[in-house]
Amino acid sequence: MEVTWAGPLWPDTTAPAAPADLTLAALDTRDGSAFFNFTPGRDSGANATGFGHSEFRERREGEPSFLAWVDLDGGDGDVEGLSDGQGIELQVRTVDEAGNESAATSGTFVATAGSQADAFDESARAWLSEAYGMSATTAQNWLDVQARGIELARDIRSSSASESFAGMRFDNEAQQVHIKLRSAAATTIVKQLAAKHELSSTVTIEIGRRSLLESLRFW
Repeated sequence: MEVTWAGPLWPDTTAPAAPADLTLAALDTRDGSAFFNFTPGRDSGANATGFGHSEFRERREGEPSFLAWVDLDGGDGDVEGLSDGQGIELQVRTVDEAGNESAATSGTFVATAGSQADAFDESARAWLSEAYGMSATTAQNWLDVQARGIELARDIRSSSASESFAGMRFDNEAQQVHIKLRSAAATTIVKQLAAKHELSSTVTIEIGRRSLLESLRFW
């Protein structure tokens, strides 16, 4: 008798957790873009199918409604066409492999021109201190790492590794920058760019598309 596995007996009908840690970096006045980052929600449970993708949508100051949801591979993206001082509301959500959507996480921001480090103000340092027990110095150092990570993401998107780049997330607990690549062939250029931004010791590369097949750490 031949037995064929056709998937779980009970389908995954449980939505993943909502994303967390939504932040918007400083406005790049060269092209009116701003980088945003968040931690995708975890998909758990006995019949969980795992993380599928993220989605975001935006509503700018003065607009009556949100634009349509846009797919993201990981936990970061860009908004474009902003001007200094313009208000914007972002919503992000996690979608698992079964298509279940999490509740949306919202954040209201004002686009502010300046260095990437300026995008994380005193409130961010206070939140890191309260949520993760960081000292003020450690929190500021970690915010500086995130700022360099944002610049690294921009450089990766402009490099030959752009097609392999599947997202970046910041692990506040471990203070590590995780970069997801679709192919290990892009690791060399990413390592070089990480070194350029003085991030070699804090970057972890995760190889895979939907599931993580391999983890490579810079040495």
